Amino acid sequence: MKHKTIINQNRDYHMLLFFLILLVCGFAMGIFLSRYIDMSDTNNMNSYLSVLIDKANPNQYFISQFMIGSLMTLLVVLLGTSLCGFPLISFLIYTKGVQIGFSCVLFVATYSFKGILGIIMVFLPQIILDLISFYLISHFCLFSSMNLVHASISSATINLKQYCNKLLNVVFVCLLLIFVASYFKSTIGIELIKLFENL
Repeated sequence: MKHKTIINQNRDYHMLLFFLILLVCGFAMGIFLSRYIDMSDTNNMNSYLSVLIDKANPNQYFISQFMIGSLMTLLVVLLGTSLCGFPLISFLIYTKGVQIGFSCVLFVATYSFKGILGIIMVFLPQIILDLISFYLISHFCLFSSMNLVHASISSATINLKQYCNKLLNVVFVCLLLIFVASYFKSTIGIELIKLFENL
């Protein structure tokens, strides 16, 4: 039992490391792609934050953020049930890193040195909450896809009932985290944007 626990801990560690490597590589690519940022991109960033402050309905913004997070979770779950799920989920993790890297540079390009404060105040708290739920579902579904591939090329079998129970538990926790993250974005997040814009 102890040996099995150690193996599981090693697998979890390796999956976390794999997730972080993809995220960092994507982040670096996002910074590289930021060389193509032009004036319209910085204007869009400024306009987006202004609209959130002046016109965004907190309830509608909460619902939209919750739906986006939930659909992303559903997408990862669907990919986790396919033989090609591992590379596709890996690509999603990589693109998440690209988005983060590009957004960070966009903050700096739009607001100069003030943008660094914007990253810390506005962007990081929101993206960290998103990444926690995204990692949990990705972690489970990457292993699920690997086990599916293993079962398809060997005599190994998958306990469908146990798999479904674990999947439902992970999805429930992820949806709960998405709910908290969406509430944070639609309340405290908007207030942080207002504070940042007034600096």
